Amino acid sequence: MKKWRCTVCNYIHEGDQPPETCPVCGADKSKFVEVSDAEAKEIQAKKSQKQLEREKAMAEKAKAQSPGSKQKSQAGDFQDY
Repeated sequence: MKKWRCTVCNYIHEGDQPPETCPVCGADKSKFVEVSDAEAKEIQAKKSQKQLEREKAMAEKAKAQSPGSKQKSQAGDFQDY
C-alpha cells in the first residue's frame, strides 16, 4: 500500500490515493506527496505519542463524518448521513 505525506502537517496516510482533504489540518489533496516506507517511518518516529494519538482520533472522526458513512443511532440501528 502507498504512503502519502501531508506537506503542511506531516500526517501520513496509507492508501492507493491521498485523501481529498487532510483529516488533521484540512489541506487539499494537492498538498500530499508519496513517500517511501522508510521516509514514513522516519517521520512517524519523530512525532510524539500524543501527536500520533491526536492524528489517529482526527482521522477516525473525519472518516466517520464522510458522506456515505454509517453512524450508529441511539436506537442501535445504522443510518446514513
